[in-house]
Amino acid sequence: MPILGIIASSITGGLVTNSYESIASTTLTSTTASVIFTSIPATYTHLQVRLIGKSGYTGGTGPDNFDIRFNSDSTQTNYNRHFMRGNGTNTAALYSNDNVIVACISTSLDNADTYGAAVIDVLDYANTNKFKTTRVLGGVDMNSSLGHIVFGSVLWRDTAAITTLYVAPGNQWAADTSVALYGIKGA
Repeated sequence: MPILGIIASSITGGLVTNSYESIASTTLTSTTASVIFTSIPATYTHLQVRLIGKSGYTGGTGPDNFDIRFNSDSTQTNYNRHFMRGNGTNTAALYSNDNVIVACISTSLDNADTYGAAVIDVLDYANTNKFKTTRVLGGVDMNSSLGHIVFGSVLWRDTAAITTLYVAPGNQWAADTSVALYGIKGA
């Protein structure tokens, strides 16, 4: 790995190490319907949600989906979703009018220590001249059965600055789910 050190040492101006600031975070102690971040300041360029979670869904084993909403807008036609997913055997790609992040978390019926993870970037969230775009990278390792990995995006077709962010599975979050919101400085 010496070449990485050589490349890093040639960067002028130094590396920015304080680009992310914690805005809020929560670790759930019981099942909860949703996690909502409110009063998000407009002082950052982008937002990032980091999630390690499990759905409280008891109708089957995972992976399960969750959705994201902005400013209490639950009108599905205001959102467009694109994603690609793979599970080691099959792949899929989809476009639809909704805000669902697909197959990133496990369910209550999966192994007790199996959680999914996702990183969701909300780009230009305070810019009132453009629609809002999210990037999503997530997945879950289902131990002895197939896991899933997802790469996708959700477009919110509204120019309002995002001040409230809602994240919820189809059923409810299981205890020990952690969700954190970060502000990203810079370009």
